[in-house]
Amino acid sequence: MIESVRKVADPAERLRFLFATALTEDPFAGLEPAIVAHSDHPAVAPVLRRVARERLDFLTELYSDLGLDPEAARLQSVTAYAAYLGWLELRRSALDMVPEVGASGGEAESGLAHLITQLCEPRPAAP
Repeated sequence: MIESVRKVADPAERLRFLFATALTEDPFAGLEPAIVAHSDHPAVAPVLRRVARERLDFLTELYSDLGLDPEAARLQSVTAYAAYLGWLELRRSALDMVPEVGASGGEAESGLAHLITQLCEPRPAAP
């Protein structure tokens, strides 16, 4: 997915493309939250750490491209990654209570649009 995202020229559109794709395309529904649930397993832990590091580094790069300073870009990348993992977990475990995290439907479309807007338009941190 990273290579596909890199092909998008505009930094804001790269972020939108990344989040729209990552949050709507789930070829193995529920797999990521299931794997994360076993993050302490010796075979799973190093892979999860590597994937998380790569994702956070890429997100930090994207937010830097958007104009954030390195510290703000890192903080925003952590926030975005946490939101991504939480979104997937809510979809897996509480979809009946939180239809905004669904894969389709009006509430899901509104929820996803709101999340993407929040993640793609970071505001400066308060002093």
